[in-house]
Amino acid sequence: MGIVNEKIEIPFSKGKIIRNFLLSLLVFFCIILFVYNTLLVENTIKEVEFRGIVIKGNSLKLTSIAFALFNIFAFFVIILQIKMILSKKPGLTIDKTGIKNDIGFYKIGHILWENIVSINISMMNSNGNLYYMSYNETYVVIKINNPDEYIERQKNRYLRYRANNIYKSYETPVCISGDTFKCTQMELYNILNEQMNKWKKQSI
Repeated sequence: MGIVNEKIEIPFSKGKIIRNFLLSLLVFFCIILFVYNTLLVENTIKEVEFRGIVIKGNSLKLTSIAFALFNIFAFFVIILQIKMILSKKPGLTIDKTGIKNDIGFYKIGHILWENIVSINISMMNSNGNLYYMSYNETYVVIKINNPDEYIERQKNRYLRYRANNIYKSYETPVCISGDTFKCTQMELYNILNEQMNKWKKQSI
């Protein structure tokens, strides 16, 4: 983590990203192997029994096609992870204007302090309802007063759909996971709250 001219830069954790990259790569090749065996090698399969469940050959092929389509998505995730590993840009930049993140699958862009209502740590309970915690957190949730602008900021329909779902679950489209940064969720939460209070007081 670096501080330059009142600007805080939180770098990506290359170790965490490489771990996720290797896991994604493993899943990617396992799916390729499954699809290859099902569609190309085992064309004569009539049915397969797995833990007492009988899967017909046609159903197995449809499942393979679904996995193949999922692997297209996984491929783009892997490409993004490679870009994050090679990137020299910070994961998050925090300064007097707000919070900025321009790399990652779901980019939040530039969030101005004036648009931020609150910053909390959240988890989902067993009923799917949001509640706030100060320990054992899942996401840093940034509530903003102009959520539609941040949803529309996403560059394609899928990302806008995802942002809208996040908004429905968390009452904001801006949720940051500390899983890829060189800090814990709690450290990220404390830094963001400290900087928000600091810069909002100076703007009054």
